[in-house]
Amino acid sequence: MPHRRSLAALAAVALVSPLVSAAPAHAARPEVSWSDTTVVAGERVRATVDPATRPRGTKLVLQRKYLDQWRKADGPAERSRRGFVLEVPTNQYGTFKYRVVAKDGRRIVATSRTRKVAVRPPYEPVGKPRQHRLTEGGDGRTIRWNPCAGPITWTFNPRHAPTRGLKQVKQGFRRVQRATGLGFEYVGTTRQKPNAFGEKIKNGADVILGWRTARGYRLFRDHRQVVGEGGNTHRYGFREADGRRTSKAVSGGVVLNANQDRRLANGFGRGYTWGEVIIHEISHVLGLSHVDSAKQVMYFQTIRRKAEWGAGDLRGLQKVGAGRGCLTRSVAKHRSRATAHLRGTTSHVTHR
Repeated sequence: MPHRRSLAALAAVALVSPLVSAAPAHAARPEVSWSDTTVVAGERVRATVDPATRPRGTKLVLQRKYLDQWRKADGPAERSRRGFVLEVPTNQYGTFKYRVVAKDGRRIVATSRTRKVAVRPPYEPVGKPRQHRLTEGGDGRTIRWNPCAGPITWTFNPRHAPTRGLKQVKQGFRRVQRATGLGFEYVGTTRQKPNAFGEKIKNGADVILGWRTARGYRLFRDHRQVVGEGGNTHRYGFREADGRRTSKAVSGGVVLNANQDRRLANGFGRGYTWGEVIIHEISHVLGLSHVDSAKQVMYFQTIRRKAEWGAGDLRGLQKVGAGRGCLTRSVAKHRSRATAHLRGTTSHVTHR
């Protein structure tokens, strides 16, 4: 494939919380017990602090480690019979480092030992983690969105969409959120025709999606097997938290082929589905490119299995996700574009 406040949006908001001062060397260390450290996404995990180890007059806050710094994950703690309880987020796939800090106002006075918590999908991802590829921008660098700028807003054109088209796109964004930790916010429908770069979106959204016919979209007219196209407009001259140069995505778009509606089923189940195409194309918007492994959603053709992330997909999405921290500008901005399209398999086109 080419290139009102939700839980996902909260994930992005949490990234802007600043942290201050390290714990004094003499401070008592909060002692934490973890209800579990390896869970399926959505399962409950609690971090419970022994009341005797909380420094007097402080509030306990759960923090997660990002590439640039520790950020708030939950807090303040709730008092229970067993101690002070904090909820560990499990709405994103991956292995994350957490700690509990005791704060006096904005000052951190004590810090617990760190603990890793692994959150896995409700299935076993196939393939290998190395089976992913990041899109290169106009300067040859990778591309990603800045998670510290708030949630990525998106708008939808319902014209030519199949049954439950909007519902499927919403579910697609939820799946992408679980893989990246990025926040997404739906801002309503639009009459504007979608384009694969998200250029000049009239209602101010960051990303535009929808279906178009071959008659109205040249790519689908010239290449009938293409089922979708997705991409982004980006600016280069930015840095990751570790100093690595990157390009920052500023808008994106997904265009889906309405003429393929009879060949693709609704949903994310087995077979050739719109669900697979939708999450593939959104991944292009976020900065992933095609791979040669048919075990990954980012394979360059549609695949006849459930629309579930492979191990390579998940690793790639983590690399363009919220865990990488904030982007900072390094040089003057330059504008460029990136896109890719997805072809249906030959068997798909001829036998369905």
